[in-house]
Amino acid sequence: MYRVQHTPLDSERFIPFLAEAVEDENYHVRMLAVSALLMIGDPAMPAILEKLKTGSDDTRIFIARSFTGNSAGTTNNKIAGGLFDLADDSSARVRSAGIGALGIIYQATPEVITVASRAMQDTDSEVRNSAIHALSALFHRTDEAIPALRKALNAEDRYVRVCAARLLYQRFPEKEPPEGVFLEALQNGDDRAVSFLAMNLGTSHNPVGSATSAFVDELAGAFNRIEDTHTRIYTLNAFSALTPESKTALPFLKEKLHTERGRINPYIAEIVIRFEPESVEAWDHLFKSLKSDDYNERDSALEVITKIDRSHLLREDCISKLVPALIGHINKSEGNPVNYRVFQILGDLGPAAREAELALRRLAADNDGHNRKAAKEVLENICPDEEQDAAK
Repeated sequence: MYRVQHTPLDSERFIPFLAEAVEDENYHVRMLAVSALLMIGDPAMPAILEKLKTGSDDTRIFIARSFTGNSAGTTNNKIAGGLFDLADDSSARVRSAGIGALGIIYQATPEVITVASRAMQDTDSEVRNSAIHALSALFHRTDEAIPALRKALNAEDRYVRVCAARLLYQRFPEKEPPEGVFLEALQNGDDRAVSFLAMNLGTSHNPVGSATSAFVDELAGAFNRIEDTHTRIYTLNAFSALTPESKTALPFLKEKLHTERGRINPYIAEIVIRFEPESVEAWDHLFKSLKSDDYNERDSALEVITKIDRSHLLREDCISKLVPALIGHINKSEGNPVNYRVFQILGDLGPAAREAELALRRLAADNDGHNRKAAKEVLENICPDEEQDAAK
């Protein structure tokens, strides 16, 4: 971390050696050399600036990226000047690194906002990516970045447009509904933009309440078109951003319950349950996944169960199937560590999971220390009276 500090004069004699080591072939040597120079502080600034100016492209990129772990706005004007020079370099890789570092560590001034805005029109896609990410960092520190983001909604790069829409949507969900930009990104079939959009919608605290049929249709089309499993899961997360009152996605999701296999299926079941908590087919698919021979499918089922509202899990028709399935996970462990989510779910269920007591008590005497500790903690939740008596 860069910090200005008073250093003993003795430290300064190492600066030439460290400056030379910045261009060493060994990555770890370079990393230690840059870190040491930054720790020395002001006396080392001339050496750092010289490397930013005359070093190889790889060296200048390495130094710029070393700044990105620092706190926002802590670097001084000397370092900023070197980074501004990188942002105008002839090498796209260097420009990208310089702009990225400026956005993260430099004060949110009109000058750096202007540089990032201009870079969003760069001919290189990686530079444009760095520019919108820099603007995103600045946006969280100053409202002066808002005009640049609104301008970015009209950028030629679809990824830039989607990023800008996402940021404005999170800050101003009522004033700046971005569905038009999102819909356009989906319609143009850019999987990178779709993935980014879906991931951020799924984690947003501002649900997409409008959920027009066109928007849902494009999300469905993206899910069907994309082959990468992780991107498909991100796309499903976007369905999670639709408000529970919106039923426009249910027909598609229910259809996919019967056609999708493997680790995708539990995610679909969870979203259907979110819209329709009493959906028998969704619960049946989820419990089937919980007993699957496919480890990834079982793990996905456990993951989504931890996200389902506890009131739904405590229903009698759910408890009667869920707890035996979790006991099955415990019985199949055969001395191996049990998936931590099994303990998490049983502990959250509390006394309603009393049926698992015998299996948990066997685990409490298991050779595996992880199993013993976790089982005892869960028993305190599902059998509180007995465990208190035993403690006495």
